Amino acid sequence: MRCAQCDTELRDGAKFCIRCGSPAKSPGSAPDASTVAAAAPPGVPVPAGSSVRSVRKAGVSATTLIVVVAVLAVGAGLAVWLRSRSQAPVGTCETEAQLKSTTGGDEALLTVVNKRTTSVVVHWIDLAGTRRRWFDVGTGASRAQRTPGSYVWVVASPEGNCLAVASSPRTVTIE
Repeated sequence: MRCAQCDTELRDGAKFCIRCGSPAKSPGSAPDASTVAAAAPPGVPVPAGSSVRSVRKAGVSATTLIVVVAVLAVGAGLAVWLRSRSQAPVGTCETEAQLKSTTGGDEALLTVVNKRTTSVVVHWIDLAGTRRRWFDVGTGASRAQRTPGSYVWVVASPEGNCLAVASSPRTVTIE
């Protein structure tokens, strides 16, 4: 059997053409009013008294699309928030006296890049809030330190003046 509208081959028993959506006509039969109404495009008047059935094209519903977009938006927002929290400074040189490392946290990487003409000293702020000299970074050098993500670090001049405060994971560049 073939579609009377577009001449597409139809499978046996088909009620509509899979190409153009026109009602399939069995040999020697006329379509009933409900079939015509279901096949009518939006905005086309349907004969009075006919039963209109909804014919939906295969595809994604609007609700599914909205849910997928919302999930993606929330996921992207969460990723940005987590990244900003992991890279946010825990304090400033002015608030160093109130800072303390805490236990726990995933292992992270703190990288210190020294672009100064003198070396810098990296101190760990221990659980009591006391500076503990950890390592030096020479002029024009950099160094990475594996550390718990909850630890607080101070980068200072050789004289002990605070230059930066950081938590990991983070790259601190001293200029």
